[in-house]
Amino acid sequence: MRVLKKLLKKARFTEFGQHFRFDDILLNRHPAKNFRNWYRCMIIIKFINDWWKKTLEGVPDVTWPGKIKYYALSSGTSEAASKYIPVTKDMLRSNTINYLRQLLSLLNYEEVNRKAMTKGFLNAWRRHRS
Repeated sequence: MRVLKKLLKKARFTEFGQHFRFDDILLNRHPAKNFRNWYRCMIIIKFINDWWKKTLEGVPDVTWPGKIKYYALSSGTSEAASKYIPVTKDMLRSNTINYLRQLLSLLNYEEVNRKAMTKGFLNAWRRHRS
């Protein structure tokens, strides 16, 4: 619930957040239930065509604040070929934090091969992030 509210608050002033009334979802007595009901109506292909396509054209503040600079290429789906998926700075920061938490959590296990977590391991991760 905390994460959902945080994401809705962050995106509420985007074109997408205004169109789907994220403020109303946030003010609802049961925001998660309200969001689920809305989400069931969203079809991914329609979402990509109606919203993410605009970000590919360089339009800012469509589905997330600011202009999307980076995109990941999906491996494709049963519906169609590969698609471009927006990658935001917030997403990269969140992934980095979670990656580091997972890495540090390995230290709690006695059976972990600590030699695997060497400078080379971290350098490979750093190159991957770039």
